[in-house]
Amino acid sequence: TRAIENQRIDFVVNGIQKGLSNLNIAAKSFKTDTISFKIDKTGWSKASLSLTDFPITFDDKYLMAFEVLPQVSVLVINDKASPNGYLDAFFVKENYLKPTFQDIDQLNYAALPTYKTIVLNNVSSISSGLSQTLTTQIKNGTSVVFFPASTLDLAGANAFLSSFSCQYKPLTTANMVVSSLNREDIVYEGVFRTIEKHVDLPKVDAYLPIGCGSSARFVPLLTLANGDHLLTKNSLGNGKLYLSAVGIDDKMSNFHKNALFAPILYRIGALSVPNRPLSYRLGESSLIEVPSQLGNKNETVYRLKSQQLEFIPQTLGNTFPQLLGIDNTIQAADFYDLLQKNGSDTVQAVVALNHNRQESRMTFYDAQDLKQQATSKEMEVFLIDNPSAISGFMSQETQDHWWRYLLAVALVCLALETVLIRFWK
Repeated sequence: TRAIENQRIDFVVNGIQKGLSNLNIAAKSFKTDTISFKIDKTGWSKASLSLTDFPITFDDKYLMAFEVLPQVSVLVINDKASPNGYLDAFFVKENYLKPTFQDIDQLNYAALPTYKTIVLNNVSSISSGLSQTLTTQIKNGTSVVFFPASTLDLAGANAFLSSFSCQYKPLTTANMVVSSLNREDIVYEGVFRTIEKHVDLPKVDAYLPIGCGSSARFVPLLTLANGDHLLTKNSLGNGKLYLSAVGIDDKMSNFHKNALFAPILYRIGALSVPNRPLSYRLGESSLIEVPSQLGNKNETVYRLKSQQLEFIPQTLGNTFPQLLGIDNTIQAADFYDLLQKNGSDTVQAVVALNHNRQESRMTFYDAQDLKQQATSKEMEVFLIDNPSAISGFMSQETQDHWWRYLLAVALVCLALETVLIRFWK
């Protein structure tokens, strides 16, 4: 209800101040500000944003926890009949994305949940087993990129794509150039800082048209001059499926040689890292996601531990990723380390719990509002204009209560008189 002028805001990460800002905010308004900082370590970090806001000070610090992965694991599934070295060359120059290469006929299905991104490289057929496994992985948060071979078995591929309401159509031969990019999509965020805005766009000589129904889950990323899509993004559950109309094949297009290819593939890999909440609010039934690398063993019991408190959260059902529930009995805002109950004290994740900001609103009842509230609840409101009147008010309140004590004494005396008369005889 009052303006804040020249308010200092401190941003601290792992006990080190990473930035500060001074804000001027009008009463009953908000302002968006940006503090840039650099993280110099991988793993989990604890951050706090703090200010001084007297007289309500319990919420002056906002806690956040986030994880920085050293690398993102990527699985490249190659078709044995059409190997190529373009993806090998891309990953040699890229340190953040850690690739593993496997032939489709020698695929280790059990290891698929450990990869954040899966690339189908010039795959010509998809078995029902692989289709089911990929669909499950996408629902659980994996990003899959599909570069089809020109000889793609449409029946098997479209059985896989049916969960996304999409399909590949027969190979089309046409010499065309990409005419539009969906620059507003998050995939392109930061891409045009590293390459020229007027870069030459990819060209195609042959492609497999992508047909997808109208749905909010479908987003075109690259579109050809005739309206067909060269690259699309499709959502299912917590993950994404990126469909390319061409394989990594010189006879189909030059997309893999274009300046857009590397940054787009990098962004797809980087975006496959789960976007977990930075914090949770006390007093609300919050669900905390256990990091997928810890597995999905329902018999595993976890504990949350801060410097002052330790408790076992509720484990919710047979879900992937595993979800933990926090009820509204926890009252202490703090950082809580996620540990296995019977395991070591190795931190599996960090959870930041903050006070509910509803109590931070500086809005109060005035005298008239209090009287209205009191009338409806059979209470009485006394308005005291100055501190000296408080003693008189308390004295009056005390006198008003004496009759109860006197009545009690009278009743006791009558009871004693009755007893004495009865036993005196």
